[in-house]
Amino acid sequence: MESHMFGRNNDQTTLSNWLKSQDKKLSVISMVGMGGIGKTTLAQHLHNYPMIVESFDVSAWVNVSQDFDVCRIARVILESINGSVIQSTDQSILEKKLKEQLIGKKFFIVLDNVWIQDRMKWRRFKTPFTYGAQGSKILVTTRSGEVASVTASDQIHQLHHLDEEDSWTLFAKHAFHGFDDSYAVSWTKKTTLHEQIGKMVADKCKGLPLALIAIGDLLSIN
Repeated sequence: MESHMFGRNNDQTTLSNWLKSQDKKLSVISMVGMGGIGKTTLAQHLHNYPMIVESFDVSAWVNVSQDFDVCRIARVILESINGSVIQSTDQSILEKKLKEQLIGKKFFIVLDNVWIQDRMKWRRFKTPFTYGAQGSKILVTTRSGEVASVTASDQIHQLHHLDEEDSWTLFAKHAFHGFDDSYAVSWTKKTTLHEQIGKMVADKCKGLPLALIAIGDLLSIN
């Protein structure tokens, strides 16, 4: 995971402010963007940031994928909260356990890579979470704007491509692997040809962080 989020300061600020808000008992936000745009990485930064996590009683991360398996998701959340393995596959039992664990607690749940299209299924899944304390949050990451509608998100945060400068900086960090940022900048100034080629490659990545990192690592100078 990137230790620094290039070009995402405004996104981090917007989402951090949402996480700190107390205006609703339960609030859902969908972070929407194409594959490789950095949704998961940004969500990880938020979920792992001490000042954010410490403001909640409990938190959990679930990698959902295309199959919105309610029972599996519930088990992962329960195991994250109480640390014990849950064997049950009965949805009603799992819903009851979730309610018992969340009632009166302020929680932060991340549902990563969600594809659900069934509104009724979502509404039933969401029910146990309505018993949490004021300021509880569910962050959904998805490639689909339709998911934001299905989950009745209070906000939709669209994640955009990195601009040219941030794309180059991220690419250079990985292409010049092992160098710190100041050395990389100094080094590239002395090697105009490498910089020109690097910027051409970075431009081909169209501001997609995943592509910039992957190709930068592939071409890294050790």
